[in-house]
Amino acid sequence: METIGPTTEWRRHNTYEPPLTDQKTKRTAGRRIPLWDAEFRRGVLELSQFKAAERFHVSWHGEQGHDMRRITGGQPRDPDYPSQEAYASAMAHAKRYVPDSRVWKALEWFCVEERELRWIGAQFRKTANSAAILRSHGLAIVGLGLDGVAKAWGLEQHQRSKNRKAA
Repeated sequence: METIGPTTEWRRHNTYEPPLTDQKTKRTAGRRIPLWDAEFRRGVLELSQFKAAERFHVSWHGEQGHDMRRITGGQPRDPDYPSQEAYASAMAHAKRYVPDSRVWKALEWFCVEERELRWIGAQFRKTANSAAILRSHGLAIVGLGLDGVAKAWGLEQHQRSKNRKAA
C-alpha cells in the first residue's frame, strides 16, 4: 500500500487533515488544508473573510487562465462555466474595494502563494523582532483586504463575530 504524506514542514504547521484511504487505489493520502482554512479553524478569520479568501484564490487562478472546474464543481464542457474574462472582471471589481496596492499584494501572498501571516507582517514592518507582533500586523493587513473583497462580492457579515481571536 502506497502512502502519500505531508512534508515535515506542513506537518509541523498542522495544515493537513488526517489521512484517508482511497477505496479504488488503496492509497493513503492526507488532504492539505489551505492556509486561510487553517486560520479560520483557529478562529483568527471570520466566516466572511474565509469565504472571500477562498473565492479570491479561485478567481485569481481563473483570471490566469487555469481550469477551475475541478475545484468549483463545474462539469467538463459546461457552457455556463465562468470564462477567464468573468474571473478578470470579478477581480477588477474586488480590487476597487481594497484600499491600497500593498494590501492587494498581501492578499495575493496569503490567498495564492499561501505565505504565513508572520511573513506578510515582516514585509511591511521591518523593525519588529517579535513573531507575535509580525503575525498580528500581517493579520491586520490581510484582514483589511479580505473585508474589502468580502464587501465587493457581497460576502460580508452584518455583525462582527464576538469570538474572533487575536493573532
